[in-house]
Amino acid sequence: MSRNTPSAHLYFIAFVLPEEGYQRVTAIKEYFRDEFSSKAALRSPPHITLHMPFRWPDKKLEKLHQFLSSFARKYDPFELRLQNFQAFAPKVIYIAVLPNPKLTQLQQQLRSEAMSELHLHNADYKARFFIPHVTVAFRDLKRASFHQAWKSFSEKEFHYQFEAQQIALLQHDGSRWQINSEFHFCPPR
Repeated sequence: MSRNTPSAHLYFIAFVLPEEGYQRVTAIKEYFRDEFSSKAALRSPPHITLHMPFRWPDKKLEKLHQFLSSFARKYDPFELRLQNFQAFAPKVIYIAVLPNPKLTQLQQQLRSEAMSELHLHNADYKARFFIPHVTVAFRDLKRASFHQAWKSFSEKEFHYQFEAQQIALLQHDGSRWQINSEFHFCPPR
C-alpha cells in the first residue's frame, strides 16, 4: 500500500495513562515546551507504546478492532509502576516503567499475533528491544537543551502506579495522535 493512500491512516497501540497520571505527565511535557521549546511530546497523550506506528486501510478498521478486542480479553488487569527519569541520549527524556513480566509478555504476544494475524511487520523491531517508557521530550529537543534538561531531570524523582485495564488504538489525525478506541481486559476471575 502506498504511503500516500488517502484511505489509510497511521495507528499505534499503547497503554494510555489514567487521568491522574495523564495530568502529571502532561504537566512535565508542558514544562519541556515552555523551558526548552520541545513540544513534540504533546502531540500524543501520555502512553506506553506496545506496537509502533503502522498504516492501516480504513476499509479494514473493523478487522483491526476485532483483533484488538479479542486480544485484550485474554488478559487480566495488572499493575504498572513508573519511576524516575531516564534518557536515550541525545534527544529523548522519558519516565521509566519498572520491569514487569506481564507487560513484557503482553507486548511480545501482541507483536507476534499482529504479525501472524494482521501481517503487521515493522522493520524497526528487528533492531530494538522493548524498553517500556513514557516520553516527556524527544524529536525537537535540541542537543544543548537535552544536556541542560538532563542535568536536572536525571536527579528528579517521579513515582506513579496504575492498574492497566485496557489497551488503546491511537490514530494520527494529521497533526496529533487521538484515541480511536479502547479494548478492555477481562476482569479477574
